[in-house]
Amino acid sequence: MRKIILTIIIILSVSITTYADKKPKVGVGDVPPDYVGKTLDGEKVYLSEHKGKIVVVTFWASWCAPCRKELPIVNLMQSQVPNDEFLVVGVNMKEDKKTLKWLKKGLGETHMMLTLDKKGRISKKFGVKGIPHMFIVGPDGKVAAVHVGYSENSIMGISDEINDMLRSARVTRNLTENDVSTGR
Repeated sequence: MRKIILTIIIILSVSITTYADKKPKVGVGDVPPDYVGKTLDGEKVYLSEHKGKIVVVTFWASWCAPCRKELPIVNLMQSQVPNDEFLVVGVNMKEDKKTLKWLKKGLGETHMMLTLDKKGRISKKFGVKGIPHMFIVGPDGKVAAVHVGYSENSIMGISDEINDMLRSARVTRNLTENDVSTGR
């Protein structure tokens, strides 16, 4: 009897481990899932349409206090950086359109793109288990950084990280443009 129970435990632990390994999780260097939700206007948003930009995809909900502190900051960042260089997509997790409209109104002028993940399918594909959860996607379309459960104090560090990426992307873009204009 003891052998049977031990065998069952081993089989279950192997099954659980195998299942856990198959769960989608997006990390640095990975190409993230393309679809990041629909806007309030019903427009589908795909990351592939924004390749060449730095894209911040942040998962949040209205009940998450750190998320509510983060949104105005990333919204301000979006207002100060040209859209052809930078895009912030705030993916609202498991809430309805009415809640998102109410929250958008509270943000005032919204520069960032807000999308809905009402059933949690998008967050599941990204491997999001807790919020706030931010993915910074580089101009090459790959994840450059991931931040999970960060505090209000870490927002400035993340902002500096994004600014460094923007500076680097501008330098690269300028070098490429100079090569084209000089015929190299």
